[in-house]
Amino acid sequence: MKPDRERIHQWRASLREPVRQNLGLAIRKIVEAKRKGGSVVVVTGSGPNLHEGVTTLLAELIRKNIVDGIITSSAVVAHEMAGALDKVKRIQAKDAGEIGLSKQLLPRGGVFEITVLSASQRAQIGKELTAGWDLYERLEGAPGEVIIKAAGNMAWPMGLRTERLAREVEEIAKRLGATAEYVAGLGADPLT
Repeated sequence: MKPDRERIHQWRASLREPVRQNLGLAIRKIVEAKRKGGSVVVVTGSGPNLHEGVTTLLAELIRKNIVDGIITSSAVVAHEMAGALDKVKRIQAKDAGEIGLSKQLLPRGGVFEITVLSASQRAQIGKELTAGWDLYERLEGAPGEVIIKAAGNMAWPMGLRTERLAREVEEIAKRLGATAEYVAGLGADPLT
């Protein structure tokens, strides 16, 4: 295995010239800002199969005191704060009446999802969310496929739970005069 420095030089040499120039400029600007006591904030969005790797990298840059903050989408926050993969059951419904929902509650495309929960997980979540378990049981028994989804999915009941946690974080942030991201970060794994 080659020393890290040599591998980095080989990687940089493999980049096209405009990309290499932009990378060099970014590095110089970051170093200059940090030397002057400034902060470095990364603005990033989400993309399929991309953001978990990017946000993990950014978390390490924060831990190394290179990056001081991140501005990102709510999807990235929900995925990264969840920190795991979820089993989700997808139920296809041509009509909301098929699964006992009002038409207004049926998601676009007629697909309704529930998070597959163990008995202990369900008992824990049931302490926070007391209503809707009759629908969950009907959907659990309905035909559908079980898939693995990226963390922070919005299937029932975890989507509702995430929304409620976001409101709690917002209220605490207002009371503290802090940002919601700061407050949420207090409860997150250090590498999230």
